[in-house]
Amino acid sequence: STGVSELFLHYTITQRMIKSVVFFAFLFVLANAATKGVLELDEYTFDKIVDGSKNVLVQFAQYSWKSTDGYDKVAQEFKDNPDVLVALVLRNDNKDFLSSRFHIDSEDALPHTLFIEKGTKKQHVISSTTSEGFIEYVNYQLSPDLKELVEIAHKFAKADNKAELLKRAKELADQPELKSLSYTKFYLATLKKVSEQGEEFLQKEKDRLQGLINNKATSKKKAEEFRKRLNVVNKLLH
Repeated sequence: STGVSELFLHYTITQRMIKSVVFFAFLFVLANAATKGVLELDEYTFDKIVDGSKNVLVQFAQYSWKSTDGYDKVAQEFKDNPDVLVALVLRNDNKDFLSSRFHIDSEDALPHTLFIEKGTKKQHVISSTTSEGFIEYVNYQLSPDLKELVEIAHKFAKADNKAELLKRAKELADQPELKSLSYTKFYLATLKKVSEQGEEFLQKEKDRLQGLINNKATSKKKAEEFRKRLNVVNKLLH
């Protein structure tokens, strides 16, 4: 009886050890997957790296495995661009720094993502919650053509020369660097709708998209697409 008990105890301890090893191995894989190609910064290195010499996309997360899913894809997308750096700061190790510098006082505010401009070091909060959205945003900041398209959108609804602006928008949309961006087709489609149906189309479309975003049946991927389209509509409204 004693031998059986000892054997059972040994088996139980071994199983627990195996589960612990597997669990920590899983966390290790997650941590490395989340930060592949991403430079991890802390309160001592942040200002040394984010010094205005490059555009920096930086995300604040509680732990590396709690950063945005696929965040390393952003680093991979811009790996050949010397003017773009993708970084990560972990709150778990830098609570005081995030609180005093960025007013992030709890895990509830995370992940939080900023784009910091080269030269001016101007900070832009990014509302997107996906790696694809981050890639879109960085491309916007880097592309003069995309910025011109956005400027057209801002003034289109009230403009008297809609036909001229729409023509220019089509020319911009045909540029190679813009063809692959989902935002481009959203801008062009919305401009066409406003040209055909008038400014009242915008509020109707805004209400429709907001309803789809709030619908619990809408998948995360589709909700992100609807947010992109809503962002375009809002630019035409303001």
